[in-house]
Amino acid sequence: MRHPAARPLAGRDLRPGQRADRAPAPDHPQRHPRHAPAPPRGDPPDRRPGRARERRADRRDAHPVPPAAHPTRLRPRVLLEGVGRAHRHSADGSGGVTPLTQPAYWSRSLVAAVDQAAARLLSTWPGASMAGPEDVRRKADGTLVSAADTDAEQLLVKSITHLDPTGVIVTEEDPATHQANTNHRVLTWYIDPLDGTRQYLDGSTDFAVLVSAWRGQVPEFSVASFPAAGVLAIADQDQATFRPTPQPPDQRPVHACYFEPAALRGQLPAGNPLLVDAFESTRALTEVARGTAAGAVAEMCGHRAWDIAALCHLLTATGRHITDEHGRPVRLDGPDVTARYLVAADTRDLHSLLLTTLEPTP
Repeated sequence: MRHPAARPLAGRDLRPGQRADRAPAPDHPQRHPRHAPAPPRGDPPDRRPGRARERRADRRDAHPVPPAAHPTRLRPRVLLEGVGRAHRHSADGSGGVTPLTQPAYWSRSLVAAVDQAAARLLSTWPGASMAGPEDVRRKADGTLVSAADTDAEQLLVKSITHLDPTGVIVTEEDPATHQANTNHRVLTWYIDPLDGTRQYLDGSTDFAVLVSAWRGQVPEFSVASFPAAGVLAIADQDQATFRPTPQPPDQRPVHACYFEPAALRGQLPAGNPLLVDAFESTRALTEVARGTAAGAVAEMCGHRAWDIAALCHLLTATGRHITDEHGRPVRLDGPDVTARYLVAADTRDLHSLLLTTLEPTP
């Protein structure tokens, strides 16, 4: 095969880095179009300076991104007066944004379900309804239950099952759930659809709806609603919020529930009077979390995990101190609680004082 003659290059005397334009071989005039010299390109319309920015703007206009979905834009940290958060700054202080775990995204739906359960309870609450509760009966353990309990429970279980299909539910009104296998791999939901049934049936405002999600011994999301008192408390991991916003009283009492610690009366600081059985333990411990009470000591009188799980979370999320009578963390073992007393306080000094006034326990 005969090779074509070498093609001369235009411009032999070139500066370093300068490219020479190739000329077509004389014996093959334009036989291959790819050998044709490229026409001057200049600046095509789509490559004009600034056109890239215009194209990006056009795409944004055609497909707008909602502010909440923008990966680097923070929404307010509180929703529904503090319910739920969109993002959290990175713990290392780098300013990055990381998504929260699932409970933050559940807050609206779960709080709505609690509100529905609260409305169901109020519809037959003797304190406001002429009809009164229906189908009141006594359970095997001697406690009372009404149709309002079971209706509220069904609302909550349905909502939680939809939000967390893999979660373990432990609820007061369903004994079959008391044998559930709780572990750290999935969330355990403790539900008390009506805490304080006796108070509810008597027309007292001191009853509550309690829901709390724990992973092992770590709480993740909790709601405590006092429908008749109009108080709602939410804990989302290490944050808590209250509706309405509590106003600090002139005096912040220490509550004693179901017993009277005689040794405590003369030892409390000024401005912290001792109140005995002014509230049920659920409300008393919630008031410590809200900041309207300085402390509380409650004897465990048949309390189970669904009675205290949400309260323990509210107290730790607000930086309060909550332990058993020995100063140890309160542990939940399925439906059981490893404590004879719950001791809560807003300061370490007051918490230590409350512990020392309790009678020795084995």
